[in-house]
Amino acid sequence: MKIIQYLTLLFFFLLPFHALAVTYINSLFFDFTSAVPFFISGWKEIIIAFFFINSAIWIFHHFRETRKQFDYIDVFIILFSLVGLLIGIWKYDPSTGIMPTILGIKYDFFFIWLLFCFKHLPLFSQNNFVEKLRNTVLFSGIFVVAFAYLQYFSDANFLIQFGYFDAPSVDTIEKPASFCQLLENTNKCRIQSTFAGPIRFAGFLVLLTGLLATFILQKKHVFPAQYKHYKTYPKTFTLINFFLYVFYTAILSSIIFILYKTFSRGAWIAEIIVIASSIIIYFNIKFTKFFKIILYILVTIFTALILFFSYKISQHYSHNSDNSNLISSVFREITTPITTSEYYTKIHTIFIREGSTGKHIEGITKSIEIITLHPEGQGLGTAGPASTLQGVENQLLNENWYLQIFTELGVTGGILFLLFTFTIILHLKKEKSEYLPVVLALFTMALFTHLWEESALAYILFAILGIELEKYKTISIPKTQ
Repeated sequence: MKIIQYLTLLFFFLLPFHALAVTYINSLFFDFTSAVPFFISGWKEIIIAFFFINSAIWIFHHFRETRKQFDYIDVFIILFSLVGLLIGIWKYDPSTGIMPTILGIKYDFFFIWLLFCFKHLPLFSQNNFVEKLRNTVLFSGIFVVAFAYLQYFSDANFLIQFGYFDAPSVDTIEKPASFCQLLENTNKCRIQSTFAGPIRFAGFLVLLTGLLATFILQKKHVFPAQYKHYKTYPKTFTLINFFLYVFYTAILSSIIFILYKTFSRGAWIAEIIVIASSIIIYFNIKFTKFFKIILYILVTIFTALILFFSYKISQHYSHNSDNSNLISSVFREITTPITTSEYYTKIHTIFIREGSTGKHIEGITKSIEIITLHPEGQGLGTAGPASTLQGVENQLLNENWYLQIFTELGVTGGILFLLFTFTIILHLKKEKSEYLPVVLALFTMALFTHLWEESALAYILFAILGIELEKYKTISIPKTQ
């Protein structure tokens, strides 16, 4: 049993190095002229399939006991999977081949099924495995962040020697990942470390921040109780505590700096959420009614601004089919009062990014239009990363994971997925779990990116959640009379 646990920890340790390793192996032995054998490119999925099979065997042999432990999360997983697979079969288009559907299953279901496996396999609920898993990922993250700094301080072509494509900002399935994704309208490379792109790396950095926060939150009240000499030498232990928190701060600062260099705005928002919510939990901050009212007002103002911006977009959209001119004209109209500022150019380059923002708005607009026309869904692999197999002219990048699910699996599948995510948040909140901040942060980041397409991030987080939620099996479905 311990051997399987250690092999599982090794699997999660290696996950963040997948893109770098496969790209390097491809350049050494295959030179991108032939397909990499599946046991190399799909090693993650082979191991994940092993978890699925083991989980299925366990549940089959212990169905009576397992069924009693099912809660609403399990029900939503089962319903979402059934609805999604049925829609996938119904909407399957033979002309596009089977691969988009297979990738759709991988992206939409694998991380959710992994949560189900880790939630129900007793192997992972023993020997403080969730803490060992978290610490393993943090240890792996040290090397990933160190590699990112190596990339930052090296020549811009640093990743080319590892087999990355030697042209910047190229994103096609025919070529390996580019050595550099340029920040829009600049020659600045966005840091991507061992990942296939900066947004994927940024999501992993937010995960690292959240896992570091759980480590600190769990150690808050443990340190004094662990040592019998604490009462005899309180000043010494207080000093040690001080240096520990200096060390934590240094690690967090190194993560924040390199996260900034990914230039992922969605990840910046997620990082603020994970840090702010961790501070609230750590200091047990209680919000007064006045503070809550202020917060609601700010959220209302922010929502109003988004609606105003969307209204402006829709006005121009109906008269202008050129998206680049559309976004430029809208931003000029909205930002005219501040364009005279000396900091405007820098803010514009880093935060506004008309081209990137235009793609997000275009993806969201198309998604809403498709969902309105096809509320039953278009089928697996018709949106998001899997749709790239259908060619540039047919791909649909929603730039929002939730809209991707609604587009593929319809209103029914989308609602079930939302219920699944909200139930996780409510469970963690009710049990005052230290993992709540990182879940809130990453679930928010998924509003701006195809976040769960990065296997390392999705598999790590949902495996940890599966073990964490296993503690709350008492929250079960009420029996009907």
